[in-house]
Amino acid sequence: MKTLYSIILSFLILAVSAKDRSRNDSTTPTMTEKAISAGFNHTLIIQEGEVWAWGEGIYGQLGNGGFDPFGVEAQVVNLDHIIAVSAGKRHSMALRADGVVFVWGDNTYGQLGTSPSPAVPVPVQVPLLTDVIDIQAGDFHCLALKSDGTVISWGANANGELGQGITSTFAGPANVLDPSGSSNLSGITLISAGARHSLAILDGEVLAWGDNSNTQLGLYPSTTNSSIPIFIQTGKFFRTINLNNIISLSAGETHSMAIDVEGQLWTWGEGVYGQLGIGTVDPMNPATYRRRTAKNVASKVRTMAAGATHSMY
Repeated sequence: MKTLYSIILSFLILAVSAKDRSRNDSTTPTMTEKAISAGFNHTLIIQEGEVWAWGEGIYGQLGNGGFDPFGVEAQVVNLDHIIAVSAGKRHSMALRADGVVFVWGDNTYGQLGTSPSPAVPVPVQVPLLTDVIDIQAGDFHCLALKSDGTVISWGANANGELGQGITSTFAGPANVLDPSGSSNLSGITLISAGARHSLAILDGEVLAWGDNSNTQLGLYPSTTNSSIPIFIQTGKFFRTINLNNIISLSAGETHSMAIDVEGQLWTWGEGVYGQLGIGTVDPMNPATYRRRTAKNVASKVRTMAAGATHSMY
């Protein structure tokens, strides 16, 4: 994602606006369709319900039964009627039209929905997971939004990125908890997985959980991680309110982005490379490049994407 190759792919992702999975103007979850996804060193696309992949394949993330890299499209085996794909760092996800999820590639942290095992170079169905309408792959974790507005997570969890109320090397599929930590999260309309943190929209407000080492959860000056969702806030001078009326979001490696109903773009987290869009930053002074609360940086925005260390809208 830090290469010119990934930046070009980011433009392609933004171009797929007819079925923009980063946006949901409704207050109810809707079935997602996404035809292209760029991972760390590999790419996935959908063509007439089938999935094709190219790039690095050492972890089986291309899904063609082998572990070799491909510089041209290679078909992922045993998949059809696929409506969405999501590429992680070393694994891949696909959502079939009937709400079933398939994963393949690296399984060091249980990304395939099972106990950790050697990499699997062909798609396997995530056990007991149905009625899914959206999928998101982080670096080493996975999120699935169900039609009832609940969220299932699995994979790496050292930073609490699964939102299950615990931290561990890995965890199997289970519900993300609500901010109280005592009930399952529900009412979610959109999700996004960053490298080691996760985002979701609840009634127009943004929830975040997982890694906060660069304030991507909006907790600056604290860098404490959170294993349960917390609300992102905006404001200044000790007056803060929950960021609201949000219809779109995107989680990058160490920063986060959201668009509200009026088309305003909000960013928070690390901005040492300028990815927050707030102007000149001083790498020696965190106050100039880290945002504790969400800040509006652009208007009349319809879609955006957060990369590893860059952003687009």
